[in-house]
Amino acid sequence: MTVPDPARSRAVLIGIDAYTHRALRPMPEASAGARRLADLLRDPSVWGLPAEHVQVLGAEHSAEEVQAAVRDAAKKARDTLLVYFAGHGRPDRSHRLHLALAKADADHPQVGTLDYGHLRDVVREAGHRARYRVMVLDCCYSGLAGAMSTATAPTRDELADALGELDALEWQLAQADDEDDYGDCVLTSASATEESFVLPGADYPEFTGELIRVLHDGIAGAGSTFSLEHAWEKIRRRMLERGSPHPQQFAQNRVARKICLHNRAAVRHPVNGAESLPTAGSSGRNLLVYEAEQSIADRAPGMVVHQPPPSNQGATGNDAEPPLLTREQAAGTGGVTRSGPRRLFPDTRGRSRARRSRSSGVLLHTELSTRTSSVARWGLGTLGLTACIVGISLSSSYYRELADYRQAPICAQARQTHPDCVTREVDQVVDTRMVSENDIYDLTVRRASGKTETQPVRYKAYKAALGGAPADVKIWRGQIAEVAVNGNSEQYIDIPAAGWGWSYLAWYGSELVGIALFMHALSNRTPGNALGAVAAVSLVWGLLGFLAISSGRLIALA
Repeated sequence: MTVPDPARSRAVLIGIDAYTHRALRPMPEASAGARRLADLLRDPSVWGLPAEHVQVLGAEHSAEEVQAAVRDAAKKARDTLLVYFAGHGRPDRSHRLHLALAKADADHPQVGTLDYGHLRDVVREAGHRARYRVMVLDCCYSGLAGAMSTATAPTRDELADALGELDALEWQLAQADDEDDYGDCVLTSASATEESFVLPGADYPEFTGELIRVLHDGIAGAGSTFSLEHAWEKIRRRMLERGSPHPQQFAQNRVARKICLHNRAAVRHPVNGAESLPTAGSSGRNLLVYEAEQSIADRAPGMVVHQPPPSNQGATGNDAEPPLLTREQAAGTGGVTRSGPRRLFPDTRGRSRARRSRSSGVLLHTELSTRTSSVARWGLGTLGLTACIVGISLSSSYYRELADYRQAPICAQARQTHPDCVTREVDQVVDTRMVSENDIYDLTVRRASGKTETQPVRYKAYKAALGGAPADVKIWRGQIAEVAVNGNSEQYIDIPAAGWGWSYLAWYGSELVGIALFMHALSNRTPGNALGAVAAVSLVWGLLGFLAISSGRLIALA
């Protein structure tokens, strides 16, 4: 794949570093990242865009000015158009993404922001002559752009027809080798429900920093160029390893694989004058062999071991084998001599002595094995019985609490006779909020006492609350036990994860007791493979425990 033509490409980078609303913290890292990316995009070793083809915007620019700059760049782009935004992102109740500019209102996403859908339309319509249109969003909830980009994406023909340029487009496609070699690509720093971050002490936002790192350092072994998809995969892998938000990619016609940039790593580190993919050279392979053989030699004196390969071994693809050393030579008592292929060579000088001592140790080994087996059985049995007792006693308290709530009457019917009754009240829903993409939402109610409380609900209750329906709340032992909106209820007197954990502890305790009771018979029936048999029994027992405890949970919560 070739790098997009710099003379026919444009880039607009937006970094918002200051906000007037107190709830939106300043982000100097955003503007710093936009400026650094602009420098890299102008660098011939990365892309080589002319300076006048790269425009950097900041907090001093309004929404109209940002859209006008994107429009002008899009009209001039014939190869690739890149639009980058870094700053705060705000979702609205309709799950639309708003890019926060300097005068954004944190409480009202539509005020002082740039609607991503409007910006997307400007990019599509003004930039319909461009072969590729790339948008990079480094902001909270940026993954919402994916849902807003894919559902109603017009085709290239539809855009040209609507703008009265269909004839020009048909001529352009006739000159192209691949009619599908065009499309949109959106890269985001997080999913639709995740926030993006600036790591402590970092100069740039996290996603932007990783992008800058890839462009600046290149990708080792990728060749003279690397694709935008390759860069995104490397960034995503690094962020996931840190437990950071999940970057997203949305591409039409798989254009992320077709857009390439120059690879600085290939320029700095060529292999024999040409770039090549990394191979499993002898250095890494021999180091593993050496470590394994050294471990064996420590247990069996007289074995021949490898010399550790030098640090530069294999860096040039040299397949020469490292020298082999005996233990005495490795200690400096003998000379280093070259050996043949990598193998372990037993030293026979102590063989007769080993044969004489072998028979005398058989009886002692058998006696020690018998004693060890007996101790292991008693140890496993005691450990398993203790786990059963602790697990059952601690998990039963959670079940008792659930049973007490199920049996408690309504206070209006038994206020005088039952002190542990359930109070019902109809409360007003004052706020709703999406928490995660796994169908979890927050519902905030104002109780009769004036106190507001927030509880998690599922989508049906959340949707009913958006329509203005009140919440039927049950109070038990001073806490909200259940919330129902239009018959869609959520119960909060549940068996938590700790309860299931103690149940599993009791279940596996019973497994240890069983293994201790039948250990002797098991070892006799499967000589030499007792560990494998125990592992198989443990796996089957664990699956049975999962089914049994899950079924018990469903019955308890029914």
